[in-house]
Amino acid sequence: MFKVEFGVFRGSDSETVSSALVSDTDIMIALDASGISKEKVNTAVESFKELFKVTPPKTLIDFKQLLDRELSSLGSDDDISYAAGLVVGEILYLVVSGGGKVMAGRDGVVGPIIEGNTTASGKIHPHDTFLFLSKNFLEISKEIDLTTYIGSEQAISSVDELHEKLNEEKSAGAVGLFTLFLHGQEEAVVQSLPMTEEVSRTVVTGPSFIEKIKIRGENYSSKKKLTFVVVFILSLVLIWSVGFGVKRRNDEAAKKKIQIASETISAKIDEAQNVAPLNLSRATILAGEAKETLDALKKELGDSHKSETDALSTKISTVQNKITNRQDKKYEEFYDLSLIEKNGQAQNMALIDDNLVLINSKSGKIYTLSLPKKSNEVLKKSDLVGATAGSFYNDVYSALIPSKGIITVDSEGKVKKVIDKEGWNNPRDYTIFNGNIYVLDSGAGDVHKYLVAEDGYSKKTSYFGSGQGGLIKGALGIAIDSSVYILQSDSVLKYTSGEKTDFRITLPDSADVSFTRFFTNDKVDRVYLLDSRHGKIIVVSKDGTYEKQIESQIFVKATNFVVFENKIILLSGNKLYSVGL
Repeated sequence: MFKVEFGVFRGSDSETVSSALVSDTDIMIALDASGISKEKVNTAVESFKELFKVTPPKTLIDFKQLLDRELSSLGSDDDISYAAGLVVGEILYLVVSGGGKVMAGRDGVVGPIIEGNTTASGKIHPHDTFLFLSKNFLEISKEIDLTTYIGSEQAISSVDELHEKLNEEKSAGAVGLFTLFLHGQEEAVVQSLPMTEEVSRTVVTGPSFIEKIKIRGENYSSKKKLTFVVVFILSLVLIWSVGFGVKRRNDEAAKKKIQIASETISAKIDEAQNVAPLNLSRATILAGEAKETLDALKKELGDSHKSETDALSTKISTVQNKITNRQDKKYEEFYDLSLIEKNGQAQNMALIDDNLVLINSKSGKIYTLSLPKKSNEVLKKSDLVGATAGSFYNDVYSALIPSKGIITVDSEGKVKKVIDKEGWNNPRDYTIFNGNIYVLDSGAGDVHKYLVAEDGYSKKTSYFGSGQGGLIKGALGIAIDSSVYILQSDSVLKYTSGEKTDFRITLPDSADVSFTRFFTNDKVDRVYLLDSRHGKIIVVSKDGTYEKQIESQIFVKATNFVVFENKIILLSGNKLYSVGL
């Protein structure tokens, strides 16, 4: 589609720096390599060119991976520097590494696009000029204003002037590629229909619009009437012409703005989809920038051209959902607690094997609900009033009562306080693993560990190693799968054997989350995080890798949830709801 002209700047050979250039209609590279032999550089470039011919990349990510594999592997970023471009249709993909730089000029506006180690993409316009510059070139040209060499069709011929300014010794090993995009070589053909004599005579002899008015006006008996009619019609024509002209110009200006915004949005979301597998945060930023462009366009257009802006909005939303794997799910009622007893309700719950243990702290009851069978049992003890969490282990129920400690109720209904609240500050949650009890004390910023012993449980010890505990003040929940997971409002901390483990969740919109509950255990291989304020559950792997985001209206009302057999089971007042994974 484009004819491409090149101007090549290549300094003299250097003993310490090897350089290479690739210039074709669809691929441009300027590269220098410090401390690497010219033979090795040439071999890598030839290998790149051969692979490019066999399987030409079609996306930005494919292009970058090919460059990384064939060129960046020559050495570190300190050794290898390049600026590269790939033309696919009307799109130019750009990659720079090791301090390379790309500059551009369009319609008199010039400046840098990218530099360092990054990528970009955009639509090419006729007469665009680009400078692909390696690090070595940039170092020797610091005192020269390179913007004067781009932005016009004279950019290619200006290379000779640069050679004169940069002497041979100073420019050793430096490379730069000046690129100009022009329309394709096919020229537009304008066809014209010759006017025949008959047509010519018709045009010349036919009465004009004004003359027609005069002919019709002869039928009137008064010149005043004729004058009025002529003036009236001319006024209407003038008003219509002016009004139509203003509307037409406004429409043309709006269409131009829509076209420019559409091209910018397309480039942003295309690049977002390309980089998402490697850099989710960058992809999210790009999609956000596309939305900002649309918002600015809507502000300029007001209520006009709504169909065009709505189409762009749908396009952006589709890509955002694809990037973040965002899924909108419907919910179903799973179980009504009033089936257990009249006015049945629960404030908290826990999953033990395939049973739900639900705490009704107001009436001092524990409901046990078999999820496969939906059968239930009710345990009522006045000692359970005020309980905030419950569990079940070895046929024994247990409950956390912040004002007392932890009590157990055995199969015979005997109540026993097995752990005293002494030394607690603000016990928020607890869990049992291998018979040992772990109490999350968010006020103290600690997890109190109680080992199972012959006559009950050991004295309180801290789960954490030295200097680890204070990090969890204000924590909201605890879960164990051999490692300990601690929920905070915007993150999860992971510990193994009391020491902090590298576990960092990279979220698409991490600045806008408010976690209230989470779920994981040794039977699932993911961590599920409930953000009830925004009505979503975020799913990550157990090393913190983001996987998807599930949205449902019921999440806003949920007070707690568990995951069982590919379903999310949620508690809200006197009912349980389910959402499929």
